[in-house]
Amino acid sequence: MNYSALKNTIKKKSFSVKKIAELIEMSEHGLHASMKKDTLTIKNLEKIASVLEVPVSYFFEESKAEVKKIIGNGNNVNIGKNNGNNKTHTDCDKYKIEIKGLKKEIEYLKEINELLKLKCS
Repeated sequence: MNYSALKNTIKKKSFSVKKIAELIEMSEHGLHASMKKDTLTIKNLEKIASVLEVPVSYFFEESKAEVKKIIGNGNNVNIGKNNGNNKTHTDCDKYKIEIKGLKKEIEYLKEINELLKLKCS
């Protein structure tokens, strides 16, 4: 695994390790430790690759020319044709946070539903 590619991509995509850790539901310390000790799980690596919008294989390849096209100059880069429908990584962050909140709300509503079922029984 090429951890320097991971660290460089995090920087180029205008993220911090702290933000990546938050988005993949891991502590900042835990992520730093996993990267330092080379114990990052494939599951977490897949999550990180998704957030950074790069293939997991990028962190194992020698040639990164194709991914550099995607990363661009480190700003909020649109991927694909520029038709106005593309989302930047900051848009993705917002959606991921919103989805996380909606998942919590669903769990809360399930609990309320179960309590109401018990009350009506």
